[in-house]
Amino acid sequence: EGPGPDFRSLRKGYFSGLGALGIITRTAVKLYPWPGPPHFPTSGVRPDKKSELPRDRARWYLYRYDTLEEAVDVLYEISKCELGLVCDIPRTADFNWWWARSREEYWDTWASGFWQRNMRYSVRVCLVGYASTAQLEYEENVLLDIFRETGGQAVAEEAYQRFVPYAANNWLRDANGCRMMRPAGTFSVGFAAVDSIDAVVKMLPGAWSRIDAYSPPVLDFDHNAWVMPLDFGHGGLCVSSFPVEKTDAGFEAAKRHLPRDIIRAEASDGVVSAVTSSRGDWDESVIPAFKPMRALNIKFKRAIDPDNRANPTRFVNLEKAGDV
Repeated sequence: EGPGPDFRSLRKGYFSGLGALGIITRTAVKLYPWPGPPHFPTSGVRPDKKSELPRDRARWYLYRYDTLEEAVDVLYEISKCELGLVCDIPRTADFNWWWARSREEYWDTWASGFWQRNMRYSVRVCLVGYASTAQLEYEENVLLDIFRETGGQAVAEEAYQRFVPYAANNWLRDANGCRMMRPAGTFSVGFAAVDSIDAVVKMLPGAWSRIDAYSPPVLDFDHNAWVMPLDFGHGGLCVSSFPVEKTDAGFEAAKRHLPRDIIRAEASDGVVSAVTSSRGDWDESVIPAFKPMRALNIKFKRAIDPDNRANPTRFVNLEKAGDV
C-alpha cells in the first residue's frame, strides 16, 4: 500500500469494489477490541429507541464555530493529537436524518431550522477509553483545551440531548445509513471527494452551484458538508448530500444529469471525486483529462482478466476499449 496503484486499489479503487478487475475468493476481517459493556445498552421501543454508553468509557462532544474554515482548522488540531473514535464536521442534515422518527418529523424539524441554528459548522468527537478510564480523561483534557483555544462553543444542551442518546450511539450500533434515503423515498445522492482536507473543502462551492441548478426537484440541503480527516489529518473526505423529490424529474436530475455535470467540471479542474471514479464507462472524448487513468485501468484489466469475465461491461469494457 502506497502512492499510486497498489494491490488493494486494483480491487477496490477509490470508491468501492465495482467487481471488474477480479473476484474475491478469500477475505480476512481485522477485529478491534470493544471497550464498552458486553451488551450494547439500549432502552425504549423503535422508533423511539435510546442508547447511552457508560461515560467512563465513551463520551461525545459537539462544539460549534462561526465558519466552516474555523471548524476545519480544529479538525487539523484534533488529528495531530490523534484523538477520537469519531472526529468530523457533520452535515446539518445528518442530525435530522439520524434523529427523525418519521418523514413528517423530519420535514417539520427541518422547516423549523432547529438543526441549522444549532449544529451548523459543528465539530463532533467521540472519545473512547480503549485502554482505561484514565486514557479517556487525559484525551478529554487535551480535546477541551483545543476547543477552548480555538473559540469553540458547546452546542445547545437541547440539541445535544436530542442527538447523542437517540442517534449518535445508534449510529455505532446499527445500520442507520438507510435513513439518508428516506427523504427521497428510495435513494440518496451527493457529491464526494478525497484529497487534503483543505482541497476537498475548496471543491464545495462549485459542487453546491451544480446541485442548486436542479432545485427543484433537488430540495433544500443547507449547503451541507460532511468533512472527515483521514490518516490523522494527512487527507480528508468531503461529502455534500441532498434530498430530491420522489418523482421522475428527481430521479433524472440526481442519477443522470448531475453526475455528468460533476464529471465535466472535475475534468476541467483536474480532480477526481466518487462520481468520476465510479463511472468507468464515460466516453473518453468527453473527458480527455482522464485518458491516462483510463488507459492504465484498461492495461490492468487485460492483465488480470484477459477473458473479460468479471463484470464485462463495467468498470472497463474491453470490447469498446480499443488500442491503448
